Amino acid sequence: MSERRRVFLLVLIMVVVSVIVTWVAITMLYRAALNEERARLVETAQSQARLIEAVARFDVLYSKRDHPEGPAAATLSQIKDAHERYKGFGKTGEFTLSRKEGNNIVFLLSHRHYDLDKPKPVPFDSDLAEPMRLALSGKSGTVIGLDYRGETVLAAYEPVGELNLGIVVKIDLSEIRAPFIRAVLISALIAALAILLGAWLFVKVTNPMIRRLAESEERYRSLVENQTELVSRFTPDGTFVFVNNACCHFFEKTRAELIGKKWHPLPVEDDLSFVQEKLQTLSPSKPTVLIENRILSGKGDIHWMQFVNSGLFDLDGNLKEIQSVGRDITDLKQAEEALQENTNKIKLFAYSISHDLKGPAFSIHGLTKRLSRLYGNILDEKGTTYCDQIVKASEQIVGLAENINVYISTKEAPITIENVNLKNLFQMVRDEIAPQLSIRKLKWSQPDYLPEIKADKLAIVRVIRNLVDNALKYGGDELSEIKIGYQESDDSHILSVMDDGIGLKTEDSKEIFDTFKRTQTSRGIEGAGLGLAIVKEIAERHAGKTWMKPGSERGINFSVSISKNLQLSD
Repeated sequence: MSERRRVFLLVLIMVVVSVIVTWVAITMLYRAALNEERARLVETAQSQARLIEAVARFDVLYSKRDHPEGPAAATLSQIKDAHERYKGFGKTGEFTLSRKEGNNIVFLLSHRHYDLDKPKPVPFDSDLAEPMRLALSGKSGTVIGLDYRGETVLAAYEPVGELNLGIVVKIDLSEIRAPFIRAVLISALIAALAILLGAWLFVKVTNPMIRRLAESEERYRSLVENQTELVSRFTPDGTFVFVNNACCHFFEKTRAELIGKKWHPLPVEDDLSFVQEKLQTLSPSKPTVLIENRILSGKGDIHWMQFVNSGLFDLDGNLKEIQSVGRDITDLKQAEEALQENTNKIKLFAYSISHDLKGPAFSIHGLTKRLSRLYGNILDEKGTTYCDQIVKASEQIVGLAENINVYISTKEAPITIENVNLKNLFQMVRDEIAPQLSIRKLKWSQPDYLPEIKADKLAIVRVIRNLVDNALKYGGDELSEIKIGYQESDDSHILSVMDDGIGLKTEDSKEIFDTFKRTQTSRGIEGAGLGLAIVKEIAERHAGKTWMKPGSERGINFSVSISKNLQLSD
């Protein structure tokens, strides 16, 4: 529906509501006025009837000889005399008095409207003079019916028992209705003017907004239509309700061929159940889901697509439509597959190099030790030094090979998230290095409060062990204390190992966690440059990070964060 039609419909609703409200209000007022007039007529009719009866009784007692035709005639004479001075009420209201003579209703008083001085009788069984017929029948009440003229009136009727007469007090119904009809016409005119003015102002105010909305909608439609991504909307059962030009081009179909059809045949069959399961997770609390799946193009080629699917919900939270924006990631997937293939090759190569290094290294180590033991007495001092250097070099090669294996396994092996007691873990590491602490007279300190966290226990042991080993190796003679720290932020646990040894330069902190990175202070000390790289890898696999901060004068503080949002492994 266009916006202009919406405005017209709104104005029409305003008209209908105004008419209904005005009609109900005037109807209620009319009914109230009718009831009030009915009560007034009843009171008048009854009071007049009782008055005539009282006069009649008086005349029976005291006027038997005053009037030649008797007391009844005397009473009627007085009533006629009084009636000649009574002009009626309102424009049409009047008082009539009648009696039944044979089969006729004979009116005793002059009328206000019709055959004024000599009222004509009305047959008793006629449709006319209905109120008087009821009064002469001995009934009392009110009625809306025809009077002696055939006009519809509101009348109160009452029998006059003393004289066998009937009295009717009536007013034309048209007189009662006239002010309300005028009020309806005036209200309708005012309402029409108000509605026309309001509609004009409404259109005047809303036209710019409608125009801007239409322009915005056109821009949005143009933007969607010209997108290179596949943009579509479909119902929960998968029926397309909108597709952009990119969709039509990709599937080589017209918009008419796609809209009203289901998307189900489009994904590769093996991915269909996966896509449906993902879409079923859409909810008001999770209105967007990212899906990567394969689909068939119009040419029959298989493409990897990444779809951002957003649910459109009604006020009750029911899913009405799904808007999907798809981007072709075939090249990215192929690059990822190529990268993974190269990674696997490098990993196999590293394992192979590690294995190939360890074998000869062990042989060199063993042969050199044997040479030193069997022929040490023959070798001079220089020969003995060479043997010792060869043994140390072979041990470093073995250590390097083992560290390479550890680094690769750290990157590749799955982590097992479990509850880890930090106090017990730190104590285990301390017990491992207790001899060194004792020999070098080093102080070990840790917080009194250490919580239980969710992490891979073996990985965290390796982190703390590597950082403590780093302090012991590179702390130098100045090292006197190793301090374990714990802090927490809103979303992370933060473990730290601080020492007061030689320390590092600030510029070294940027690359210290890189693989095979060794600083100026590590020269002459055994190491492969993988210990801190392993720490970084473990932190990242726990959705955390690593950083270091040199001390103000000496020492260094290594910190590792671990996410609080890790889920326990099954």
